Amino acid sequence: MDIGAGLIGAAAALLLVAYVARPLGRRSADPDAQIEAWVASVRQLDESVAPPEPKAPTETVIVSSQEPEGTSPSFCHRCGRSVKPHHRFCPHCGQDLAET
Repeated sequence: MDIGAGLIGAAAALLLVAYVARPLGRRSADPDAQIEAWVASVRQLDESVAPPEPKAPTETVIVSSQEPEGTSPSFCHRCGRSVKPHHRFCPHCGQDLAET
């Protein structure tokens, strides 16, 4: 083996070591500082966005929760769908309407 091949081999080995050691030499930024910077930027964006305008009040329907004795409710307390007064069980989910 002549001296030229040895020098090329040494240069290749030096490049390989430098390539492998490169990530080890870098100092990564503090993760907590990165998170705090991100939170600050989100807060700044949140403050710059105007809150949505409140909607006009709509008509409120008051439903009495008390029903006369001996009648089944007009809606199922489990699934919320309407039921007919003669139903004993909800036709949608099977809930016993007499229990409620």
